[in-house]
Amino acid sequence: AAWGGLLRRRYDIKPLSVWAFIIIGMGPIALDGFSQLFGYWSTPIDGSMPTGIMGTINSIFGLRESTPLLRVLTGGLFGLMLAWLAYPHIEAGMQGTKTELEEKLGRIGELPS
Repeated sequence: AAWGGLLRRRYDIKPLSVWAFIIIGMGPIALDGFSQLFGYWSTPIDGSMPTGIMGTINSIFGLRESTPLLRVLTGGLFGLMLAWLAYPHIEAGMQGTKTELEEKLGRIGELPS
């Protein structure tokens, strides 16, 4: 019962801007994924040294695999930013439903105290 008041406390969370989501949420996960992709693409299958544009790309994005820690960090950051982007909009959308339900319950005398 002591936790009930804490869990029902409302916080006014402002939505994250789309640009902040793209930069902070999608940026790290995209950099990790594309750096692996370009590393695979620029490494010749026969094991020879890459030349030309492939050599330049390979010098920037060498062949590598993400570590589990890096995947957890970038995925967690993406998930947190996605929730921050979406939750305030969902909360605002549910306010209409809450108001309608309170009106209906008030009319039939079943509104909880």
